[in-house]
This record gives sequence, structure tokens and C-alpha cells, in this order.
Amino acid sequence: MKTIVGILIAGLVLLLAYSSLHVVDFTEFVIVSRFGRHDRVFDGSVSGEAGLHGKFPWPIETIRTVPRKLFALEMPPAELLTRDPQKNTIDRTLTIDSFVAWNIPDGVSAERFARRVGLLEEARQILMQRIASEMGSIVGGMELKDLLDSEDVQKVPSKREQIRGRILEKLAPFKEEFGIQILDFQVRRVGYPSAVRQAIYDRIISEREKKAAEYLSEGEQEAAKIRSDGEKVASEIRSGADAEAIKIRAQAESEADRLRNQAFKVDPEFYAFLRKLEEYGKILGDNKTTLFLSTKRDLFDLLLNPPNPGKAPPVVNNPALPVSPVPKPGGQS
Repeated sequence: MKTIVGILIAGLVLLLAYSSLHVVDFTEFVIVSRFGRHDRVFDGSVSGEAGLHGKFPWPIETIRTVPRKLFALEMPPAELLTRDPQKNTIDRTLTIDSFVAWNIPDGVSAERFARRVGLLEEARQILMQRIASEMGSIVGGMELKDLLDSEDVQKVPSKREQIRGRILEKLAPFKEEFGIQILDFQVRRVGYPSAVRQAIYDRIISEREKKAAEYLSEGEQEAAKIRSDGEKVASEIRSGADAEAIKIRAQAESEADRLRNQAFKVDPEFYAFLRKLEEYGKILGDNKTTLFLSTKRDLFDLLLNPPNPGKAPPVVNNPALPVSPVPKPGGQS
């Protein structure tokens, strides 16, 4: 019996000792409450406060831990209306994705967070509701082109930075109100709702096809102009070449006439002989011509009465035309 009582007493002592000690980790705040009222706060990041500490056993004193890490809250996509300043009415609906980074910076904030918020999930709900409300108010005063403008791409980041600044300004009192310090807020993506996205894509494709057709038309017009200019230049070159050819041909014919006249004056009979040979070449050059000759035509007298090979042609004493002796038959001179 005494053994059982001793074991019970020892267990009770161990339980009291265990409930009288608590450990403060460097990644958390520890809030000690006495009879339900916050009595003291330990900050694990402060030298001397992390480690093992004593307290009165439960139910006199209780402890509660609050994480001191950085939290990142992904906001659900929010469908927000923009403003049409020309008609002074609402404009298109945009879907905006964003996130907020926050923490509990110090022991005072941790105590305030534990007293006014309590749970991390409750803190997330408070942040989402407040940010959604502020975003609706801010975006509702902006134009569609402020957030989605394909023509002035430099304007969009400044407008998003304006949203960021106003959200941070609106959420700054959260530290004094809930013990939550807002570190950053960013707009991740701005787009159209899925219900109208396909219609917008179709309109964009139609506009791009129209623009492409305009570019093609301009290109074809420019190509036609280049071809026309090229043909004009080529025609001018051909005209110049034809004129030059006519000029050269006229000069050649004039020179040929001069030479023929000169040859005729030197030896009329030999000139007539050469002219007949040229005509024979034109008539008999294809080796397929059949002739029915008339003895009354002077053109064919060389065929009917060929020249005597032993008779030398008449010699004309003209220094412009060198004369060579005609060889006799049999190779004798």
C-alpha cells in the first residue's frame, strides 16, 4: 500500500514539475497567462529568452505559442469591375491574382494577435476580406487600359505599383489593430474572366488577321511599284540599246556600202562574180534545193558556163587591192 502511495506521490511531483517548465523556441513567441490574463511574453529571437523557463503549474498559469515566421497568403482570383470615364459607368470585368506577405514582428504584437485574432486561419480570413474590399475600391476607380494596355506597356507596371502602394497604406494599421505587420503586397496577374476570355481571343485574332492583311496589301503594292520601276528602267535601257544597235547597224551598212562601191569601182566583173557566189550560197546552202534553170537568166550563167580555171582574172592596177598570180593547172606557176 505504501508503495502505491509512494508511486502516486512521485507521479504527482513529476507532473507538477513538468507543468511548471516550458521551452521557448527561437522560431516562436510564448505567451504566459495567469488565471486567463496575459502576464508575460517570451521572444525566442531575443538572447536570454529562448530556452527553458519556469511557471506556475496549470491551472494557475497556461502558455500559448505564436509563430514568428514569415507568412505568404495567396489571394483567390478576384473578379473586379473597372470604370469607363467617358460614359461614367462601369466597364469590363477583370480577374486579378495577388498575394500578401506578413508576420508578427515582436512580443507586443504577438500578445495583441493572441488576444484579438487567436488562430492563424482567422488571420487569413481577416486579410482576405480586407484586401478584397480595398482592391474592389481601388480597381473600381481605374480604367481598363490602366491594367491591360498592349499599346503603352510602360504604363501598366506603374498602375500596378499604385495598387500595391495603396493596399500597403490601407493595411498598415493592422499592426496596431491585430498585431499583423504587412511586409509586401503584389499583383501577380491581371486577365479576363474565363466566361469572356474566348470572345476576347477571337477578337484579338480577328484584329491581328486584319492587320496582317493590311501589311500584305502594303507589301504587294510596294512590290508592284518596285516591279514597275524596274520595268521602266529596263525599258529605258532596252530603248537605249536598240537605238545604239540601230546606230551601229547603220554605220556598218554605210561602211559596207562604201566598201562595195570601192570594190565595184576597182573590178566590176569580179564584184559581180562575188555577188553571184553569195546568191548561190543563199539558194543552195541547205543542200535540198532543186533547180530548174533557164539559160536566159544571168544569175545562173556561172553554173552553165563556169569560168576557165586556166584563165587568170583581169588584173587591175590598184594599189589598194594586192594582186596574186593565179596558179596554173598541175601546180605549175
